[in-house]
Amino acid sequence: MVAEDTMLANSSRLLFLDDSIHSIESVGSDELVAPYTHLNSEIVQVASKNPTRIAIIGGGSYSLPKNLKSAYPSASVEVIEIDKQVTTTAEKFFSLDSSKIKTTTEDARLFFAKNKNSYDVIINDAYNSTISVPWHLTTQEFLADINNSLRDNGVYIANFISSSEKDKSGLLKSYYKTATSIIPSTFALKTLDSSSSIQNMTIISLKNPDQQTTNALTQKFKNAILDDPILNTPGSVLLTDNFAPVERLMLPVVNDYYAQYLNNFYIKFLY
Repeated sequence: MVAEDTMLANSSRLLFLDDSIHSIESVGSDELVAPYTHLNSEIVQVASKNPTRIAIIGGGSYSLPKNLKSAYPSASVEVIEIDKQVTTTAEKFFSLDSSKIKTTTEDARLFFAKNKNSYDVIINDAYNSTISVPWHLTTQEFLADINNSLRDNGVYIANFISSSEKDKSGLLKSYYKTATSIIPSTFALKTLDSSSSIQNMTIISLKNPDQQTTNALTQKFKNAILDDPILNTPGSVLLTDNFAPVERLMLPVVNDYYAQYLNNFYIKFLY
């Protein structure tokens, strides 16, 4: 379902998948609306100054792929999207030009398990619903495939919903613990001023970075990077293919989030 409203930005168009909002775009503008997509774009600017090959997991309205293709017109931008209808909807309603952005219709886990290409940037923006993420795209085994698909100095960016509040931070701490076990130079960033609020969190993993890149990243995002004491408190789980209780880790967030979500979005758009 596609809907339009002026509540979030002037003449915004929203993509709903299974009654959940997956993308928001300004009609007739390339401006990124969602704060975390702004953050992702800025991370790429700092961590990968002139990328030539970019992969993005999850299409949605293709707002981030379109933004990156505009910023780096000579770069190859490829989207791995499991649902062909999502791509078709983006072409019809969100001005996706498929001649400029390549889409592979496949589960990203299978794609990267057999991938032979090397990327400067890989962004994981896949969601099952508004706030839940596919568990098999969070594990050590998947991140090992990602690491093998990154060039030296490459960057992996992963988006998910969480909080630093003690009883709601399970996925944040577990994702961070798992990422650092594969790619040691990893940071966790918030998108809102308060890290305890339920919000988009972003993991940044740098493969064999030089000191200049690391310094530039930590300086640029010093107010967003979460401190180790928050991330290393008890309650984290090393996510593996044999044990990745993502739904259980997300449950405290889900219980709080949907009450607000129902009031703000479902009632307005669906009833």
